[in-house]
Amino acid sequence: LDQAGPMTKTIKDCAIMLESMSGFDEKDSTSINKKKEQYSKNLKENIKGLKKKKIQKLIKENLFMVYQKLIEPQLKKLDQ
Repeated sequence: LDQAGPMTKTIKDCAIMLESMSGFDEKDSTSINKKKEQYSKNLKENIKGLKKKKIQKLIKENLFMVYQKLIEPQLKKLDQ
């Protein structure tokens, strides 16, 4: 499944794009209904070393959400 993502020149532009692109889409089976993040609110903080940690955190969260939403219900059907 393809996922859209911004390609920007600056971190600030990326944050703005992500904020405008993110959100729940009931027609997208990979969309998760959760509170929208405000990516631009932390732009004044020093981001050195945070990029990798944030990506790792997002991967773990999203993989768990995909498991809960898509895989776990199918496994429960097998138990019936």
